Amino acid sequence: MANRGKGARAKGFQFERDVAAAFSEATGLAFKRGLGQTRDGGTEVPDVLPPEGPLRSLIHIECKRQKVCSIKAAMKQAVSDIGDKLNYPIVITKDDRKDALVTMKLDDFLEIFNQWVQTE
Repeated sequence: MANRGKGARAKGFQFERDVAAAFSEATGLAFKRGLGQTRDGGTEVPDVLPPEGPLRSLIHIECKRQKVCSIKAAMKQAVSDIGDKLNYPIVITKDDRKDALVTMKLDDFLEIFNQWVQTE
């Protein structure tokens, strides 16, 4: 991120706050922007943190807001960040003047989708 300008970083941080607010509004739960690294060996925290509880250990939300986002690079980062944890990596990207997109691994999505279908 060293070669990104202050404005680009600010745009990315604002997008993280916007995504956290969208999750909070949709769920009624207190999502917030993740800040940096944890102290337990430098493990990356997600860009958007779910509230304390089981959801926090279930998903890892990575956000990218750029002129043109690389979804594959963002997913690679999310997978790398979670390491051996069992979190579902979720990537939310937004290109300039475009709608935000949510990306997951197909197997992860189908597992969650199947759980939803079973409750219907």
